[in-house]
Amino acid sequence: MGGWKQGLDGTSSLGQDSEEGFPVAQGIAAIERAGMGFFPSEVPVKRMELRPAQYESKVSRKRDLDLFDSAPLAYLALGTNMIIMEANYRARRLLGPGESRLVGCSLSQFVLPEDQHIFHSHFVEVLNSPDAATTIVRLLRSDGTILHCQLVTVAAVDKCTTITGYQTIIWDITAHKQAEDELKALQRQLLDEQKDESLRRLAGMVAHHFNNLLCVVMGNLELALSDSAEVERVKDCISHAMGASRRAVEMSRLMLAYVGSASGRKRLVSLTETAREALLFVSGLFSKDVIIRADLAAEGAIVVAVEDHLKQVVINLLLNAYEALGNWKREISVSAGVFKAEDISGATLCRPLGWKPRAGAYAALSISDTGCGLDEMTLESIFDPFFTTKCVGRGLGLSVVLGLVRLYEGAIAVQSQPGRGATFRLFLPVAESYVFQAPRNDLFVGKPLP
Repeated sequence: MGGWKQGLDGTSSLGQDSEEGFPVAQGIAAIERAGMGFFPSEVPVKRMELRPAQYESKVSRKRDLDLFDSAPLAYLALGTNMIIMEANYRARRLLGPGESRLVGCSLSQFVLPEDQHIFHSHFVEVLNSPDAATTIVRLLRSDGTILHCQLVTVAAVDKCTTITGYQTIIWDITAHKQAEDELKALQRQLLDEQKDESLRRLAGMVAHHFNNLLCVVMGNLELALSDSAEVERVKDCISHAMGASRRAVEMSRLMLAYVGSASGRKRLVSLTETAREALLFVSGLFSKDVIIRADLAAEGAIVVAVEDHLKQVVINLLLNAYEALGNWKREISVSAGVFKAEDISGATLCRPLGWKPRAGAYAALSISDTGCGLDEMTLESIFDPFFTTKCVGRGLGLSVVLGLVRLYEGAIAVQSQPGRGATFRLFLPVAESYVFQAPRNDLFVGKPLP
């Protein structure tokens, strides 16, 4: 048979031997029924009709991908097993690895172990709710950086409402978290300062009134002693009352020291020499199994202070270290040195609140123990008047230390953890008339003493 041929009258016939022609449309229909497809001359026409639609589809998809990739937040498309199927540019930048490494990873591998339960609870909530769920977790970037992130996740469903995956938005809130923590720290500092100020006013008021009343009591007791010298029983009772009054006066003096009202004649005093004298004084009170390591050869630790006040501070810190030893490894280390102001940093706790070293040099004394250590809650209260963790004691030792340190514009820093002992570091400004010596930078950073 020959091929198709078309006559002038608009009809076509199949083969040369065909006597009758028939319309083209009927021929195409016959070919389609025979499974031979479209008439060859119409294929280009059909292709031309499809090209604009295909082009529009490609443009639309590219537009959607560009919007997805340039979004200001990190977008992830997850499978039902939380494997990352797609990730936009922001997500790749946020989590660290490139696109080829991020796609195919499980999102859970970026979540810190401590937050895994929060992460999984988040997706359980997504499964049980048609709405988007929100949570906050910490994510670990590939470079080791920890980010605080807010996750917003919604389930992706098909026409049969079967969950086919998840769509997750990640918002990096690390900067907001830091600002929030700083605000909380400032609020806490303000509350602590208000508390400290209230305690100082209360202690000062009580001490002054208490002292005035005791002067009257002691004066009358002295008169009674002189008038009843021959009555031994009365004399003994009055002597006991006098002793109690003197102890009350001593407590009043300590409370005044806490509020910074201690008096005395100031002069140039060597912090190193004062520490040696205090150590000799208290070492006789320590049991023989206590090991004392002292490094008090530093020069230049000269301050302006009342010598008795400085000695009281050192003795209180040494006794505090000794009482903290308990049944632990019984060792106390004492060292002294001189620092530049910019080298003072890194303490767990520093008092007075908000203290900043001024320009110049500071004499430093470090006293460490190997005792039971202090937890965070105890650390916050150790300088409060009458606070004590011991069965005996008045709870004024460290309060007096803080009051006297405040009086001389210095600071007391504490570093401690439960079970790891404690280190108290005293900083006092070096006398301006004294020449600054080369500093020892190993004291404050906590390197072991020889």
